[in-house]
Parts: sequence; C-alpha cells; structure tokens
Amino acid sequence: MQKKTQGGPSEMQLVEKVGIMPEKEQVLHDLDMIRLMEKIDQRMNRAQALQFLGEFYEKSSQEELDELSSALASLAEEKRKYDQSSDRLHLLLYTGRRMEIYIRCIEKLHEMSSRGFESGRMKALFHKVEGIRSSEGYQSCVKALEEYHSRITFPKVMMVALNTQEDAHPTEMGVLWESTEVQELNPLLEMQEAAQPAKSLFPEMPYTRERYGTHFEEFLSKSLEKEWKNKVNKGMDLWKKITAPEEESIGALWEEFAFYAVGLRVMNTFTQRGYQVCRGEVTQEVLLKAEGMVYPELVLNADNIEGNPVILINGGGVIVTGANHSGKTSYLKTIGQTILLAQLGFYVPAVKVAFRPVKHIYTLFSAGEDREMTASRMGVEIKILAEMLEKVEPDDLVLINEPLTSTNPVEAISICAELVQKFLEKKVSNLMVTHLYDVYFLLKTTLPEALQPQLKSLVTQAYYDENEGMVYSYKLVESEPLGNSYAKQTAESFGITLQDLVKNPEELSVTNAFCEKEGEQAMYTREEANHGISD
Repeated sequence: MQKKTQGGPSEMQLVEKVGIMPEKEQVLHDLDMIRLMEKIDQRMNRAQALQFLGEFYEKSSQEELDELSSALASLAEEKRKYDQSSDRLHLLLYTGRRMEIYIRCIEKLHEMSSRGFESGRMKALFHKVEGIRSSEGYQSCVKALEEYHSRITFPKVMMVALNTQEDAHPTEMGVLWESTEVQELNPLLEMQEAAQPAKSLFPEMPYTRERYGTHFEEFLSKSLEKEWKNKVNKGMDLWKKITAPEEESIGALWEEFAFYAVGLRVMNTFTQRGYQVCRGEVTQEVLLKAEGMVYPELVLNADNIEGNPVILINGGGVIVTGANHSGKTSYLKTIGQTILLAQLGFYVPAVKVAFRPVKHIYTLFSAGEDREMTASRMGVEIKILAEMLEKVEPDDLVLINEPLTSTNPVEAISICAELVQKFLEKKVSNLMVTHLYDVYFLLKTTLPEALQPQLKSLVTQAYYDENEGMVYSYKLVESEPLGNSYAKQTAESFGITLQDLVKNPEELSVTNAFCEKEGEQAMYTREEANHGISD
C-alpha cells in the first residue's frame, strides 16, 4: 500500500503485517478498519494519494463516480469477452460495445473537465482526454460508431425454431420472426406455467447449460451469423478501418474513481449521521492535533457523541489508563482510524485535524495463543513486540492495547515500561492502553531526564455513584493515573460485593480495612517517588 504526501516520506507503506494473523492485515483488523469500511460499503481496500476529495464533493457526486468507475471497469470485461469469442457475431457485438463504452467514458471525462478542477492530477488527466478527443483515431471511432448504429441494427426480440438430436444437440435452426421492439414473452424453455401451449407435436425441451454445456449457444451464434451474414460482414469491415482506441489506459482508471467514490461515501455517511467532518491537514510539527475528534466507527452506531481534543507529539509515548469500559480501547482505535482515513485523504468526523503522515502502523490488540499451540498468549505477544522493536523507525506509529495481561503483573509492568522506553529512545510515537497504571509511575522514576517530556499520561474520566453505579463520560484528561483499578466498584455494579463474598462480620471488617490501607499506601509510595524525582 503506497502513498505519497507533500512534506512527508516519499514512499509510505501504511500497514505493516506482523504477528500471527495471515488471513488479514493485523493493523486493519486491530483497528476495526475492515468492519468500519464494510459499514460504509467499501469497494476498495488499497491506499492511494488523494488530496483533492473536496473537489469531487463540490463538483461531482458519489453516484456519478460510481457510474463512471463501473463503465471504466466494463472496458476490461468487454475486452476479455472479445478475446474469448469464437465466432464473428460475438466479435462484432463486443467490439461495438467496447467502442460505445469507451466513447461514453471519454465524453464524461471531457464534460467533467469543464467544472474547474484545480488539482494537478485531474488537470493532467483532462489534458490527456482532450488529446484523445482531438486525435484522428478517436474521431474515426466516433464516426464508425454512428455509422454502426445507423446501418446495422439487430433485433431486440426473436423467436427461433430448432431441430435437435435426442441428446439435445441442435442440428438445424430457423428464425420464425424478429422485432426491434422490446416485448414481453413467455419462454418455452424451462417455463413453469406457459400462458399458451406450445404449437408443436413434440414435448418441450428443458434445456440447461449445466446439463448440455454451451454447444447450444455456440450453435445459435453460428446460425445467427449465417442468418445475418451481410450485417456481420459490413460491421467487421467498418471496424477494420479504424485504429483501436486506448481503452486499456483509460479503463485502468476505474480503481481510482472507485476509490474517490468511496471517499465521498465516507464523507456522506458521517454527515448523514449528523457529525461535522473535515479533511486532515498535513503537518510535521505534531503527530496528531485535533479538535472534537470522534471515534469513526462509533459515529455509525450512536448519536450525539462529543468529541475529544487531541495533541500527540512526534516520538512521544502515551499511557492511557482508567476504568473498564470507559473508552480506553476506543480512544486507541480512534487515533488509528483517524490517521488512516486522513492519510488516505478521506474526511474524518472532527472539527479540525492536523496530522503527520506515518510510514508504518504497528498494533498489538490482545493476541491469543498461536494455532500450532507452540506458544502461550504471553509468548505470542512477546514475539510480536520483539518484531516491532526490531522494525520500528521514527516515522512509525505503535498502538498497544492491554499487553501482557496473562502474566504476573510485576513482570508485566517491568516489561511494558522497558518497551515504552525503547520506543522513546528510537523516537517512535507510541500509545499504550493498560490497567497496569504503575507502568507510568515506574517510567517516571527510570526514564532518562531527556525523555521525561516525551511521556504523557491520559486518564478516562469515570466515577462510581451508589445509585447509578459506574458513570462514564468517555472524556480523557491529561493527568497521572489515579491509582484506582475500579475493581470494587465494577464488581458492585454487577451485584458482587464484599458482603456477598465474606459472610463473617469480623472477617469483612478486616478485609475492608486492608483494602483501604493498601490503597492509601500505594498512593503514598507513588507520591514519595515523584517527589524524589522533582527534588
């Protein structure tokens, strides 16, 4: 997947596949990009440079681009049918259809060129189209097609009679009647209920391609070629006089216009849901700076979502903590989806977005055990993380969600902190969602002084209400982790309390006192460590 952007790296591979997911690109899977694009009826899944989608929004439409893309794609299909044709009748028909579609596409592009597109890409394309239209070859194609339609007409409806062998192989055919007007007919072949009985002394023949192959159609084509011998000869002579059009170079544009149509579909989908959209501005100052940024996939399912402001520095590390179900993972996916969509040139649901194009995006979202059962969940995650550390560069982005939850928390905290430090030393932008809030505090005590400004802590806002249970705002604030796992409150929200678990009143009192003391002691230890750093 290649991308070129002004001011950024010249060759950019947006997605890097690592880990144990051969079926799908791991990053697209982790960021739910596949599901997101399915919901907006994606037609392509490859990246192209697209910095002028706004022009299509103003000067074209999704429907027009869909229609143009389909017509361009059909050029290759008609050429394939032409190359596989074994009789002159089909050669004539497919040549006429290719010519008609080609001219229609050229004229549509010519008409679009009058709308004042400013992008260099479209100007270059329109210049090429004008060169084609003014060429003698194209003019001869137009004249030949006009003559073809005026002099050579084929019936829209015809009735034929066939003599067949017992195995349904046809031996003779005759045209009973034909008409240039479309008529509604009751077929005699494979009919369920005929309006009138067939006027024949023989039973009806239930012909199917599965049973008899294509010999019936081949016989029919060759018989009609004989029936229309003069028409076919005139048509073939007509096409021999012209130069073949540049249909391959024009037809190759179908993917590009289909991509533009997807871009408009993305924009229309978000706006129809009632959200403001904007196109990202490329910058080198920060990794991402946004106002009112909203989770793209959530926009498709929920109303009245309030966006978050975001400022992510180049080469920085962010630790995201907070209560369960408070939006930590969604925030990580919001970052990834927004950067991917913006880097494609798509509009994103936000008030304003500025971003630095990234070369690779690496992700780790809750890896499972490998299929060969040769490594544990932790072993798989360590392997993926090791691959990341080996490959990452300063232009990359790393998104890690709840790593190493299957191992001892003390070991996990140490490994995660060392991992973040390695990314910071390599100047690789990274975000980590974790419930192990001590990862941040450990980094504050171990990071070299030069890297301290590169570390940031974001906390999802949530609080426990005795009547409502856990209340989530889905807002993030920059502050140190609260040192609160919310485990007790979360359990209580599901009806699980210490009173249910500890029946003995004396043991319950001791348990409550222990929990409170441990919480206070943990907070005191962190504050003491932080004061030591500041001193």
